[in-house]
Order: sequence, then C-alpha cells, then structure tokens
Amino acid sequence: MNEGLTHDAALTVTVVLDVLYFTVIQGQAGWRVTYSSTEVCALRGSTVVLRCTYSYPSTTAVQKSFWFTKVQDGEPVDLQTDSQYTGRVTYSSKSKDCTLTITNVGNSDSARFYTHDKYYYNSDIFCSHFLYQSFYFFIFYVSSDPPKLPSVSVSPSAEIVEGSSVTLTCSSDANPAAKYTWFIENLLKGQGQSYYFPSIRSEDRGIYYCQAENKHGQIKSLQHSLDLPSVSVSPSAEIVEGSSVTLTCSSDANPAANYTWFKEDEDSPTASGQIFNINNTSPEHSGHYICIAQNTRGRHNSTVHLTVLEGKLHPHCFTGHMTL
Repeated sequence: MNEGLTHDAALTVTVVLDVLYFTVIQGQAGWRVTYSSTEVCALRGSTVVLRCTYSYPSTTAVQKSFWFTKVQDGEPVDLQTDSQYTGRVTYSSKSKDCTLTITNVGNSDSARFYTHDKYYYNSDIFCSHFLYQSFYFFIFYVSSDPPKLPSVSVSPSAEIVEGSSVTLTCSSDANPAAKYTWFIENLLKGQGQSYYFPSIRSEDRGIYYCQAENKHGQIKSLQHSLDLPSVSVSPSAEIVEGSSVTLTCSSDANPAANYTWFKEDEDSPTASGQIFNINNTSPEHSGHYICIAQNTRGRHNSTVHLTVLEGKLHPHCFTGHMTL
C-alpha cells in the first residue's frame, strides 16, 4: 500500500457554477487534491475509509461537495442519494476534507470504483489499485471576488429638467454582493445602490461617484458629472417697466454647452447664447424663461421666472390759490 501520495492529475474535480458544471483537473487554477492511498484492501461487509483533502483558490467559496459515479439528465447524482449507496456512504464534515466512508462494501463496490487490478486473497478479502479517475468528487462553489470597476447610470438618460426626479444607479460585479456609497466631490452623500433626487435643482449639480465594497476589497467608480444649468437674473431686485434685465445661464458641461432661451408656451427660441438681455422691459415680458444647455453628451434645462412691474407714477405739480 502506498501512503501519503499527492497526485496532480489523478483526480478529476467536477465544479459547478450556477447550473452548469465543468471539469477542472487537479493542480490547475489553484485546485489540488491529496489522497493517502492508491490501493485498498477490504473485508467484504466491512467499512472502507477513502481519505483525501483538497485545496482551492482563495477567491472561491465552496458551498457543497459530494462524490458521484453516475450522471443523470446532465447532472451528477450524489452517492448519498444513489439507490446503490443510500445509507452506506458518509462524507467528512471538515473544511477541505473530501474523505469518503463506505460501509458494508462488496464486489459491486469494487466493480463500481476499482476498474482493474483486483487481487483476491480469498472469497471474503479483495484488494484493488484504487483509481480515482473511476469516480468523481463534485464541488458546488461560487467565485468570491472583490468588486470590479463600478458603472454609474442616470435615469432618465435623456433630458434632465429642473424639478423632475432623477436617479443615479451604481453597479459592480462582486461576490459577495457589494455595498454602495455615494460621494459628491469627496463629500459623503448617501448609501445604497441608487441615489434619488425627488426634485432636482441646479444646486444639485456636481461631480458624483460611487464606491463599491465587499469583504474582499473596495473600488471607486469613474467620476460622473451631473450638470444642470444655473440661471441668474440681474438686477435681482424689482424689475420695473422700462428698465433693462439680464438673464445668465451657466453650466459645468464638458465639452462646453451651447445655450438656447425659450419663453414658456412659445415654440420658437427667444434668444441664443449664455447671456440674454432684455431692454425696455414691459409687463408682457413677465413669465417663465427656460435655458437649455446642450452638448454632444445630452441636454439639460433650467427655468427662471421673470416679473416686470408696471411703471411707477411720477410726482405731479399742482397750482392753486392761497387766501390769507
């Protein structure tokens, strides 16, 4: 009997990921199986212990392992549920231990596991070179990985309108699943896979990124610019009929944005350019003005309300008589 042998290609390890399974030869990709004997002699009706241990990559989490000799409907049949072995096989409960115990062994077991080189000493004792290629050790596992570079998506992906709802979503492939944290220009904003703006304002614009983290590591996404044009009115005090007013639209867009001005309920643009001047204002100029900032990456808009007051009365001079 040969003790303490380690073989790099003696055992076929069948590995399952999700529903599909594939075969990985021991010794490749960090997998290795070590068994203590290549020849087993047993008394018919006795118990045989087939000792072995295995190792696997640190980024792998084994969920289940079992032995099998049959494949049914494309799936391996666990010896513990195989009618020929039900109640006669047990597995080690230790981590990385694939030891198999078979009770009440007989010639049928020999024929099943040991494909050749049987040696009978008498009618009750038999020996065999135990060929591990004759049966399979099955491992169900999931790969454990640190998060991969997260991606950030914006919904809606089209035009973002001031006052509308906007959702940022962070996604990363990780196992176990990643936890997410949101930042704006290195300031913590919130946690969770999504960050929600119920009513987005120009003050919400900025450089956002998310961080994905699990027990294996953490990684930050690329920076995402959430741009919403900011509109200012000058002068900011009362606008009186006949005066001048300047509307200014600004955006952090990259590449630089082109600006177009619309007045609410009007189809044609009122003006173009970052600055919109209105001279000799009148009450008819009152209303909502919309600035649209657009570049090759999309378009955003912001709205400002302009109120023009009717002209104030000028003092009048009166003449009259005074009687002393």
